[in-house]
Amino acid sequence: MSVVCLIGLTLLASFASIDAETSVTGPTLPVSDFSTWTGVHTASESGISTTRFLRAGSVVDDSDDGEERAGLSVPIAEKAKTLFSSSKVTPERLQKWLAEGKPADTVFARMRLGKAGEFLLFRPQFTDWLKYVDDLSAKNPAKATSALSTLTAHYGDAALYKMIEEAAKFADTKGLATKLQKEQMQYWIATAKAPDDVFHTMNLDKVKRSILSNPKFTAWTKYVDDFNAKYPEKSALMAPA
Repeated sequence: MSVVCLIGLTLLASFASIDAETSVTGPTLPVSDFSTWTGVHTASESGISTTRFLRAGSVVDDSDDGEERAGLSVPIAEKAKTLFSSSKVTPERLQKWLAEGKPADTVFARMRLGKAGEFLLFRPQFTDWLKYVDDLSAKNPAKATSALSTLTAHYGDAALYKMIEEAAKFADTKGLATKLQKEQMQYWIATAKAPDDVFHTMNLDKVKRSILSNPKFTAWTKYVDDFNAKYPEKSALMAPA
């Protein structure tokens, strides 16, 4: 076996050893209270959330209109640790990561939430991760992060929107999904997503009739108004291409 291979194996083993030493045997995190979690908001003066949040699965959607996703920014060493550690985390483990200031992207990967796919919103640990992101931002406001930015990078706008929309159909996740729909709109405003792009992301271009009475169209027209108010120099008309 070559020296390079031996070094590689040694490094991987060290990652596993480090993670094992810091693991805590105890109960896994309980199912989070959706209503409690979604009741917490951190808003800027404009009313747009600056720290949170969103969700969706790893479903590859051909209707993404060629949208490019940046992917999560996770160090190679952390990816290696993920191979050797359990996806189930304890409150103690999350507190340790919080104290270390471990980024939201990294914790998302360590919890293997990306593997939940379209069922992410139904995973109890997803809400634990969302709370972690909020706690991380509260701990260091200067480096406030957004769960929605992580999820958008991982899944893309269209897939994320579709997953939230589907989750809103179920009683157990409707409340959270409704919050997430609003937060995604706010995130798009904050990132200056063009109204025309939003129109297509919401699949309004596929509505054949009665579009004016469609609730999604109503939501889109409000988005256009909010976009124009925030970016008057980019004022958009309600006539998508």
